[in-house]
Amino acid sequence: MSMRRLRAISCPLQPEPVAAFRSLLQAALADGDALLPVGREADSVAYQPDLGVDGDTAVVIGTSGSTGEPKGVMLSAAALRASAFGTAERLGGPGNWVLALPVHHVAGLQVLVRGLVTDTEVSTVDSTNGFTPQGFTAAVDRLPAGPSASRIRPSWVGTSAAYRRP
Repeated sequence: MSMRRLRAISCPLQPEPVAAFRSLLQAALADGDALLPVGREADSVAYQPDLGVDGDTAVVIGTSGSTGEPKGVMLSAAALRASAFGTAERLGGPGNWVLALPVHHVAGLQVLVRGLVTDTEVSTVDSTNGFTPQGFTAAVDRLPAGPSASRIRPSWVGTSAAYRRP
């Protein structure tokens, strides 16, 4: 069985680091190094990235650890692509995306995968100072015209509903 190198990557939810991560993800989907996105560099130690992964693994994503210790789930490029195309089909076709969740969570990772495999735009919310409706709105405004979607945390809906554009 072939093995792939696993690279631990810390990727803050900010436009420049996400753009760099997106390039690495594109390579991972095309048989480059597998990626282990982490919230902090220290988080990568639990997954022992120096051991490598199976040859068809593109990304190792950490679980929340809700049933004990967090574990790394190996996701193949085929599974990531199938999920992205399935989402596009369910939504009636591809669209542009707003990335509002970190890429070390599967929901955030899949937003980037959807953009890559359907060749659509992804606009990143800059969360340097946490989630704000203004930051979300700015990310939406950067998207080209056409269908668009996002995945956000339920607790943000109330915060965003109260926001009125100036």
